[in-house]
Amino acid sequence: MRSPFVFILLFFCYSCNKKPSVLDNTRANNDNLSKVKGYYIKAQKNKNNLPEAIAYLDSAIVISKESKIDSLHLKYLGYKSYIYSKNKEYNIALSYSDSLLIEAKRLKDTFYLAKAYFKKGLYNNKKNNIKEAFYNYTLSKKYFQSINDSLQVGNKLKNMATIQKDIGDYGASKETAIEGLKFLSNNDNERFSVGLYNVLAIIKKEEKEFDKSIEYRDKAFALLVKNNDVLSNKDSLSLAKLLNNKAVVYIKKGSYTNALKLLNRALIFPVIKSNSNLAQKALILDNIGVVRGKLQEEGAKGILLEAYRIRDSLKNKSGLNASYIHLCEFYIDKKEFDKALPWAELAYTNAQELKSLVAQKEALHYITKLERAPKPNYIKAYKKVTDSLTLLSNQVRKIYAEEKYEAHEYKLKALKGEKDANEAQFQKNISLIIGFALIILLLLYNYYSDKVKKEKNKKEQLIAVYTTETRISKRVHDELANDVYCLMTQLQSNDRLTVICNKEGVMDSLEIIYNKSRDISRETNSIDTDNFIETLKNMLSAYNNSNTNVISKGLNEGFWNNISDQKKIIVYRVLQELMTNMKKHSEASFTVLGFSRTNTSIEINYTDNGVGMDSDKQKLKNGLKNAENRMESINGVFIFETSLNKGVKVKMHIKI
Repeated sequence: MRSPFVFILLFFCYSCNKKPSVLDNTRANNDNLSKVKGYYIKAQKNKNNLPEAIAYLDSAIVISKESKIDSLHLKYLGYKSYIYSKNKEYNIALSYSDSLLIEAKRLKDTFYLAKAYFKKGLYNNKKNNIKEAFYNYTLSKKYFQSINDSLQVGNKLKNMATIQKDIGDYGASKETAIEGLKFLSNNDNERFSVGLYNVLAIIKKEEKEFDKSIEYRDKAFALLVKNNDVLSNKDSLSLAKLLNNKAVVYIKKGSYTNALKLLNRALIFPVIKSNSNLAQKALILDNIGVVRGKLQEEGAKGILLEAYRIRDSLKNKSGLNASYIHLCEFYIDKKEFDKALPWAELAYTNAQELKSLVAQKEALHYITKLERAPKPNYIKAYKKVTDSLTLLSNQVRKIYAEEKYEAHEYKLKALKGEKDANEAQFQKNISLIIGFALIILLLLYNYYSDKVKKEKNKKEQLIAVYTTETRISKRVHDELANDVYCLMTQLQSNDRLTVICNKEGVMDSLEIIYNKSRDISRETNSIDTDNFIETLKNMLSAYNNSNTNVISKGLNEGFWNNISDQKKIIVYRVLQELMTNMKKHSEASFTVLGFSRTNTSIEINYTDNGVGMDSDKQKLKNGLKNAENRMESINGVFIFETSLNKGVKVKMHIKI
């Protein structure tokens, strides 16, 4: 047998060997974390040197994946796609967005799922793949919404609204922009709200609601300068763009003087003079040239050409398109149509390179308008572009409708889940309260039920006694007292004494009085409930005479077993009341009483062939109210039916 000390020694040896291994792993992970962060910082510093930045990032990506530093691994994949996009390598940027999406799905990271879809939307938009861009924006919005990131949801709605606006679907764009503002209503980051107000301002400008457009521009301006005493360069550039955009609304409105004031104000921003912002300078100069041309001022053409040359040097194709169109419009205003046409053709060629359907449509509009005999190829191209735009608009609307439906379903599902959880908790709380209340009520019920029953029985007994006494008093007065008084009068009469006052006459009168008093006694005497069948039959047989035949059926042995004495007495009195009523009023030649019993109840059916009574004059039924009250005292049912010359029927139902 081995000593336990051997096991203890082995345990401590194992523990001593294990601890350095854990420490080594921890140390290694910390070293790897420092390495990947260091590589990432170097990549950021060298982002303008694409090969070097990518080399550092690849090292960070490989180490972060091997070390399972998941959040950084996803972050660096996303940054790699960003660097390629900054160098306008959008296809490569898209491929790394796909890699980010695959890894985010593998790691079940919703935030980076949303980010990957956003990147796919952004880079497709750069490539003018409008449908794919919009679709990916909707997916990004969906996943950001699932993690309650309202800021990012608002931003994605801004991207979606911008696409809808650019393809001319103004109604859908307005709806999307307003939804975006709702998500941003409680957010301190005003930058995305500014973008949404800009979208709404452009839409209102295109719809020729210029005052409303200016109102949205002013809201954007107010948000941008909010709480900023000293504007940063970035904010300053944004303000210059806002002034330019507001000036464009005034141009469309025909308020050229106001537009020129805003443009001149924007042009003197120090940030506009920077070589890094030449594109924005060209934008402002281009619009100044448009305004001066509308005002027929000298130098308008020179300013338009200056803006064109800056854009051309920057290879800013989007800006070039605006310059081509504005130079075309400048010559149209001067009625120099031959000079306008080449600029429209340049705009069309540029728009084709941009793959912008909207820009192609605008350029083709001017070409077909300026040509004396529009060429078939341009007419055909115009129709094709128009059809393509319609198709694209319908596709985007379909995606938007499906996204709205899915969002609505998701919201309903979330609300239902929340409702079900609340209801479950509510039911649980209610069950506890009800259980506690039932215990208390049961105790109170047990305490008071006996007391209530006693009081009820006492009250019913008092009512029954009073009713009985009243009836006896009436019968004694109406029957016995009158007969006795009549006999006394006859005995005292000297004229009739020889006729009446003989032994037989007096005895007959006394016998009548005796029989009446016996009947009254029988109605009020005690009831033998031990031999109840016999007692009941004796009572019924007392009403059997030469004029009336009383028949009872169903009173077999054991019929009244397990029936309380109280119920037996009530049944006895009710039947006695019925028989008395029959004897006095019905003139019936036969009366039938049928008794039947189940496991839960007793049924008694009374029928006679008497004269009955008029249903409108139910005095007899009112006289039987006492019998009905008796039945109700034992939770029984008493149904009285009669009509003139059709006898009486009574149905009684008593629960066992």
